Amino acid sequence: MNFSVQITSRHVELTQDMIELIHRRARSLSQVRPEILRCDVTIDGPHRSRRKGRRFRVNVSVTTPDEVVSTNRRQGAEREDESL
Repeated sequence: MNFSVQITSRHVELTQDMIELIHRRARSLSQVRPEILRCDVTIDGPHRSRRKGRRFRVNVSVTTPDEVVSTNRRQGAEREDESL
């Protein structure tokens, strides 16, 4: 991984396991786009739901020389088997 990963958390304390998971996933992005310069990850949470429990929102922004690609995902929105 030859790029910096900036991790920001809001309203949640990140464990060392969570931080390591974020870095592993960021490294896997370099297999798709080796020219990545920077990866910004923001974890927002928890948002409480009576049915789903604690839910987190993850925003990822990847910077390459040509563009900036951003995406977000709310935990439980698509796959409930993944947890932070």
